[in-house]
Amino acid sequence: ESIRVLVSAETESQMTVSEFMVCAGAIAGEFCQKHEILAPFRSQPKSQNTVNSSILAQIPDGVPRYIAMLRGSMPSKVGLTPERHASLALPSYIQSSSPIRRAPDLISHHQIRSFMLGKKSHMYEKQVLKDLINQISETTREARQLESRCNRYWILTKLKMMGPNIRHRGIVVRIFGMEDDDNLLKETSKNESCLLFLSDYAISIMGRVQAGVVYGEQVEVSVLEVDPRSAFVKSLAYKLSC
Repeated sequence: ESIRVLVSAETESQMTVSEFMVCAGAIAGEFCQKHEILAPFRSQPKSQNTVNSSILAQIPDGVPRYIAMLRGSMPSKVGLTPERHASLALPSYIQSSSPIRRAPDLISHHQIRSFMLGKKSHMYEKQVLKDLINQISETTREARQLESRCNRYWILTKLKMMGPNIRHRGIVVRIFGMEDDDNLLKETSKNESCLLFLSDYAISIMGRVQAGVVYGEQVEVSVLEVDPRSAFVKSLAYKLSC
């Protein structure tokens, strides 16, 4: 049976909604911080080993530049203390726009509503809230990992069914051994191990790229071997035919 892989791009209307959701979270975070309300604050430490801005400007726009910007980024975390969110450039932030589908949002609504109604006795106490956040964070992490593994399994299964003779559109998003600022934009002098982003499947796979290729370059990718269960992939990237 055939396997369909749907990769949807974010529309302008969806981007607008996302921005308003961030605005709502910023306002909620500022309100809770000002009134010392215990809530699940989401924060992110400053990135480490970021790409130099002058080099970043030379990287092709889109996926290559986005992935370069993410280099060294730290994972976000949830806690009861308001801290800066580096990616959003906000001093405090709380997810609060989707109480129907996200438990932390529902907790934030409960805390803020209880405070505004003057029912502080209804608010979660510190230890109870801490235990709730830990439980939700662990459950969410496991669910996301399962979803990611499931999606990757079926995409790899499709690639295996298509065989090595099919060339896929790809982008070189990492060349191992050439990741520092001095070498990031240099051409490979020999076949090198690399990370390839398959544009039609929104998935990254390991492979080798021939000499004369640079970071961010579009290539053709042949998937030589695949084991969907172990997520093993062996691929080879070629320069685009002129």
